[in-house]
Amino acid sequence: DQLRTKEYYKKIINNPFDPVPYFTTNRTSNGRIIDVQVDWDYIRDINGKITGICSVIIDITDKNKRINELKESEGKFRLIFENVRDGIVGVNEEGNFEFANIAAANNLGYELDEFLKLNITDISADESIIDFKEHFSDMLAGKRMQFVTSHKKKDGVIRNVEVSIQVFDLKEKKISLAIWHDITEIKRVL
Repeated sequence: DQLRTKEYYKKIINNPFDPVPYFTTNRTSNGRIIDVQVDWDYIRDINGKITGICSVIIDITDKNKRINELKESEGKFRLIFENVRDGIVGVNEEGNFEFANIAAANNLGYELDEFLKLNITDISADESIIDFKEHFSDMLAGKRMQFVTSHKKKDGVIRNVEVSIQVFDLKEKKISLAIWHDITEIKRVL
């Protein structure tokens, strides 16, 4: 293994190329295999001739583990977000949709890309932009809201929905996360 490494170093000293960090695994003194990032550069004499290589090896095992855990967690949340039947949206302070799941759009008769161009007032049968901004101000003060309202589908049909809303910081913006459940059929029965 050391012989192979020396041969490799000779090769890159004799045929130089731009140093690029690379990722590999190393065996520690106790035999454990770890993930490493190797940053390196050439050592040159005063005339610029390459005389050796200097490298820094960084243990990135824990970092890779955290990245993989984050990807797994994100995958679980994406699975829920994309497959739940309730509408889930993020609305900015102007009432524009920042994000939405497919159910939010489809339940109101829209394609997702079309829905994301709308404002909350385009789907609200009960609320004006002034009402929305008042609610948003209340939520900025830390108030979580839950209420029943009406949404207007693309074809004009009115649906009754129960909405839960709370404001979060997302990429330095205040975003109202709203989750709504269609209760039209339940209200008809009652």
